[in-house]
Amino acid sequence: MGYTIYLLRKEVKEENEGFDFLEEESSIKEFTEDQYQHLKIRLEKYGYVANTVNEKTINFEQPSLNISALLTKNMIAFNSGWSESAIFE
Repeated sequence: MGYTIYLLRKEVKEENEGFDFLEEESSIKEFTEDQYQHLKIRLEKYGYVANTVNEKTINFEQPSLNISALLTKNMIAFNSGWSESAIFE
């Protein structure tokens, strides 16, 4: 079974109740440039490889774990594959 984990700025939780904010992307605060760059560097340190890059998103793959990560200006989403090795720790 695959699953997806979304990471957002902590202010999003503080400013919203429930999960309705996920329906309206404009209510999700963007990462600061420093936070964005730090996340990008950390993904690379954990062995994620950028395979699709454009001005709005970077799609990373972690082939040995069968996990992908999508980094946008306002969230990072980890998506597991359908194998036993696709786990988050």
